[in-house]
Amino acid sequence: NAVYMDYEIDGVPGEASYAVPAEPDLVHLMIERIGDTYIARYSDDGQDWAQITTVDMDLGDPDVGLIADLGGAPDTMKFAQFDFFSMY
Repeated sequence: NAVYMDYEIDGVPGEASYAVPAEPDLVHLMIERIGDTYIARYSDDGQDWAQITTVDMDLGDPDVGLIADLGGAPDTMKFAQFDFFSMY
């Protein structure tokens, strides 16, 4: 199991960045935006954060979402529970 940040601009995917948390069954995710810089982080406990990647680009007012994926296995379901999502 892993967490990653990726992006698309006009349907063209950007470079994805991966990280493997110590406890993959419960992971806290955060994306921080500072101007045109997006910093993706994850945490096993919600206190200590590790950086996944930094992306510098003007995305204007981007759409943001969360997904669960099995890495290209379309006939296999993957369940994930997202219990809090906030944008500010």
